[in-house]
Amino acid sequence: MFSASVAGVLCLVFMGSSGHARYTCTINPHWADAFLTEQGQLNIALFVPMSALAVLVFRSPLVALLMGSALSLAIEVTQATVAPLARTCDSTDWTANTLGAAVGAGLAWSLLVLASRSVSLTIHLRPVLIGALGTAGVCLTVFLSCVQPVLAAPSGISDASPSMRTAVERALKQAFGTTYRISGVSYISTDHVVLVNLDGGSASLTWPGGSNPSQLVVNLRPEQQGVPADQATSFPVAGTQRPSSASDAAAIARRYAAEHFPDVLKGSTADIQSAADGRLGWDIDIRRVVNGVLMPMRFTVGIDTVGHVRDLLVQDTPDPARLPPTTLTEQQALASVARTSATAEPSPTGPGLLLVRREAGAWRVAWAFPMGVNGQAAGTAYVDATTGRLLTP
Repeated sequence: MFSASVAGVLCLVFMGSSGHARYTCTINPHWADAFLTEQGQLNIALFVPMSALAVLVFRSPLVALLMGSALSLAIEVTQATVAPLARTCDSTDWTANTLGAAVGAGLAWSLLVLASRSVSLTIHLRPVLIGALGTAGVCLTVFLSCVQPVLAAPSGISDASPSMRTAVERALKQAFGTTYRISGVSYISTDHVVLVNLDGGSASLTWPGGSNPSQLVVNLRPEQQGVPADQATSFPVAGTQRPSSASDAAAIARRYAAEHFPDVLKGSTADIQSAADGRLGWDIDIRRVVNGVLMPMRFTVGIDTVGHVRDLLVQDTPDPARLPPTTLTEQQALASVARTSATAEPSPTGPGLLLVRREAGAWRVAWAFPMGVNGQAAGTAYVDATTGRLLTP
């Protein structure tokens, strides 16, 4: 049974491989994420039965813990470096697996003690310790020579609430029907964002409480040169053909929008950009301008080279019913920015854009100017188009 449990763990962790080794591994210093997220809890549960069976076989909880931790370490390095078994390498997975091994070992050890069965911390310890240290040494060598560590940003991650799950399911159903299965949902409280793992991609949905408007972002695996077609997960748009030009891609984007988000097309214009010099297709940004003012609604869809949707950004915010009057011209607003940047970098680098922006809970009209330092982009400056006051970026 112990051997079967090890085989089961290996099948589960390597199932659904991307087939492309990334040679990167996320290093997450926030160890609490290992049990606060759904994925972390599943990783804990995965190693509990195996570790418990190891105690029953070897009669040592310490041996079971070492074996579980070493196996998890080997799995993570393999997922980062071996293409046929490649998946995402994350230190949180190792933390969760090791915690699961400790829980399983503790439970089995308690049952053996209650049943008055013999158990020892040191039995079989020497060979298992040598094996665990050897595994760790090999993994460390491979990691240092082949793998690029990526430090995870502060997260504040917790499991998503039922209402968040419902909102995510509703948003994805509108965007893609039932094409993609949700494999995990978590919530980042610091950013007010719900993160979604999909079979074939990822998504995020802003949640009420933050300063940003409601926004859905989806990333799927596009068809591109060097990637097998059966590994692409981009979304096909019914009734369309492979695009041969930017205008073809824009027509596909509009057809997709008409079927799934028809409101975004009312009074809108489209800006088309090549993505990665055409290797990833095109990005079509659909926006709405009313009386010369860019509205908050935003709809950006990425169309890959075969005409499928690879990326999606939907900020389906209704146009404000009332807006303050625009009293500043672009030159007057630019003068206000120039006065501020006269003695400090950055400075304006291009023309202004008149847009709607939420400020202190109310919609305002603002001039937005790109800023730069020594030829490098450095954010955007906003000037209230009614009062002339500089707004916080």
